Amino acid sequence: MPSALAHARFPANEPSRKYLVDYHAVLSPKLEQWVRWVRLHAPIVLALCVAGTLGSAFYAGSHLGINSDTIQLFPEHLPARQNHDAFVALFPDLENALLIVVDAKTPEASRDAATALVLALRGDPTNFEDAYLPTGGDFFETHALLYQDIDELESFGDRLIQAQPIIAELERDASLANLTTLIDQGLDQFGPELDASSPMVREILDRIGEASVEIYREHPVATSWESLLIEGSAIDVVTRRVVLAHPVLDWSDALPARAPLAAVHKLRSDIESSSGGTVQVRVTGNPALTHEETLSLVWDLGVSGVLCLSLVSIILLVALRSSRLSLAVVTTLLVGLVWTAGFAAIAVENLNVISVAAGVLFLGLGVDFGLHLAMRYADLLRGGNDHGTALDASARSVGASLVICTATTAIGFFAFLPTDYRGVAELGLITGTGLFIILFLTLTLLPALLTTVFRIDPSQLADRSLRFGDAPSRWITQHAAGIRVTAALVFLASLALLPSLRFDANIVAMRDPSTESVQTFNDLLADAGTTSPWYANSVVANLEQADALTLRMRALPEVSRSISLSDYVPAEQEAKLEILGDISFLMGPSHSGEVLARKNRSEDEQVDAVRKLRALLASALGTDLESPMAVSIRDLISKLDDFLFRIEGENEPSIAVAKLNEVLLASLPDQISRLKRGLEAQAIHLDNLPPRLVHRLVAPDGRARVQTFPAENLENHEAFTRFVDAVQRVDPNATGIAVNLVEFARTTKLAFRQAIATALIVIAVILWVLWRRLGDLLLVLAPLTLAGAATGAIMVALGQPLNFFNVVVVPLLLGAGVDSGIHLVEQARARKPGEGEVLGTTTARAVLFSALTTITSFGSLALSSHVGLAGLGTLLSVGMSLTAVGNLVVLPALLARRWQISKDA
Repeated sequence: MPSALAHARFPANEPSRKYLVDYHAVLSPKLEQWVRWVRLHAPIVLALCVAGTLGSAFYAGSHLGINSDTIQLFPEHLPARQNHDAFVALFPDLENALLIVVDAKTPEASRDAATALVLALRGDPTNFEDAYLPTGGDFFETHALLYQDIDELESFGDRLIQAQPIIAELERDASLANLTTLIDQGLDQFGPELDASSPMVREILDRIGEASVEIYREHPVATSWESLLIEGSAIDVVTRRVVLAHPVLDWSDALPARAPLAAVHKLRSDIESSSGGTVQVRVTGNPALTHEETLSLVWDLGVSGVLCLSLVSIILLVALRSSRLSLAVVTTLLVGLVWTAGFAAIAVENLNVISVAAGVLFLGLGVDFGLHLAMRYADLLRGGNDHGTALDASARSVGASLVICTATTAIGFFAFLPTDYRGVAELGLITGTGLFIILFLTLTLLPALLTTVFRIDPSQLADRSLRFGDAPSRWITQHAAGIRVTAALVFLASLALLPSLRFDANIVAMRDPSTESVQTFNDLLADAGTTSPWYANSVVANLEQADALTLRMRALPEVSRSISLSDYVPAEQEAKLEILGDISFLMGPSHSGEVLARKNRSEDEQVDAVRKLRALLASALGTDLESPMAVSIRDLISKLDDFLFRIEGENEPSIAVAKLNEVLLASLPDQISRLKRGLEAQAIHLDNLPPRLVHRLVAPDGRARVQTFPAENLENHEAFTRFVDAVQRVDPNATGIAVNLVEFARTTKLAFRQAIATALIVIAVILWVLWRRLGDLLLVLAPLTLAGAATGAIMVALGQPLNFFNVVVVPLLLGAGVDSGIHLVEQARARKPGEGEVLGTTTARAVLFSALTTITSFGSLALSSHVGLAGLGTLLSVGMSLTAVGNLVVLPALLARRWQISKDA
């Protein structure tokens, strides 16, 4: 933050600075001449500034956009970026896919909803190029059982054979009356051995009980016979489907996925309402994530900007004690913001997810320029000087310092320009250039405004001291030794913690966690295996090499599964087809020629069937009331009693019974038909695989894709890195979101170290050029180094890792904090014996208010719902607070020690 000297006397009366490069002598007269010219030509200057502002606003409004694509944060020459771009060139349809997650209470409901969704998406070519349901569609419906292991298939066959008598009867007559007859036969057949011999009967009883309760819900869920047939076998029950939709993105729109997402939301509303809320459809994937992130960023930064400007205005009123003076500074600041936006539109065209914070950073840092010039101007007006003399003298007094402050502050931003982290480099370019823009406007527009629109009557200025007084100086002088020791201990403790500072590459964790896309993505990420969206992609010359690569990947403990197109040709098909043939034979012929729905039972017959079932269960209840079968029987008796009690009070009990029949048995014929189609599967070969599947795994030139999935939950940072490192040991050219993020994180960490080194070196060189004194250089750098180390230690203590957003903090602190140190050291050297301590000067008060404006502006970002921006704002506020403490407490204590050494000598 610029902390320009605000001495109470004119430069001509200041003590000699023989040890300095006399930049004041070079710059001050020229700046004074410039401000005098501006003052004398204020109307022309105002007109030119208005024209420049309108032009900048128009250009920024028509050309400046936001690009939330994290890939664009890094340059094309990076190996990870090259691997990504090469993969996208081969499989362009896989880039920017929407992941539409369909969850339901039953596998039938999830499959039907996902299938309907795919058909609807394919029927909307305006918004979608294609839609794909992995392991869905007619091919996989027919051949799904061939993808099971032989052991799993045999287990499933045993389960089906056990259920065969029930399936056959219910296929012929799917009615409550027939189901009651089947249960009666089962109870008679197995008797006391029912628990061990027929668990299927017990499960059917449980389903009847659930259905008798379900029908009284607003949206009853149909009984899943698919789950009933699968449970107990080795095959998993799948109630989640993930549809991959390839949207048509409109890159001329600030929100390219606006129309496709609106279409998906409309389809979701239709599906969820028609299912009565039993199906949930959620959307994630890169287009959805970037869409919601852009909306979140725009809203958060708008709120932060308004809050920042409000807080800064309040601080200006307190510091300057003049509403007109404060308005002039705020107006200059807002004009500078518009000009900086215009520059950004020319320089980068699109703001990225990090450089969008440039506006708030500009407000926090840019206000200090006007603050220092205005404070000096007001001080001189109070001293009896007229407007022209006060304004010219203010430029002569603080102008040169403002120029040096601009250069040193910009170092913290420009330090990222030579690095490969484009995201922060663009932030540095925009904000660093914005500092020079506000410097120009502070020395041009602000004097013009004070001369015309906001001309101040000196008699109306509050006559109050602009200094702290002696109390802070006396306290620091009395406790200087303790302050120095404490600072040293804090520094050493911070150094001990810094090696534990880690980097979190999970970019999704930095987004707004309340958005649907982030919540859905994290839900998928929590599952290891083939549902994880963070898998690795490899590309090899042909399918034979792909098969060899999958074998090497599968040998890794960090990998759960690695697949190529060949894996969609099941192994041991001959044995599996034989098993399916045996099961099909034992299941008997299909009743496709017969009526597959319930017979035309009378209403009384259906009601009597429920009562009969209740009586059968009561008579079958043996003496062992705690066996699994007894528990199921007692539970169903209780539910049937409730059901019968309710229908007895109804005018038409047959309606409730018909509804029970519908919920319990209506879907059964379709499930039986689907099952028997699966038993009639034919052999699978590469040439009869679905074209959509082949297209996703083999490029047009024959190169083959390999997908490798993690064995661990990649929400864990260590597991995340382990998976990527393991995959890259086998295939250094692997790509994918997980690989990209880990590699980009390494690039960012290198950029972080480079930026800190660059900032320190350049700052040290500037100080050496200015002062040629190592002692003064170290006096300025010591509080900065302490603040930077302490900030890092606080991050470790709070478990806050470095990430793609907050890496800018330490270099920025170095650039923003050095100015206060420079001017406090200059002020201390310039003061004569008996003039009091440095904290008694206007300079120290300027440093404090500069710190307050910067802290509050950065702190406004901490209120963002976007986790990355909020973390950046919090760390910047903490770091700037520590920097202020270092400059206003530790530095004076160091100066007191130096003064004591000089005095003793």
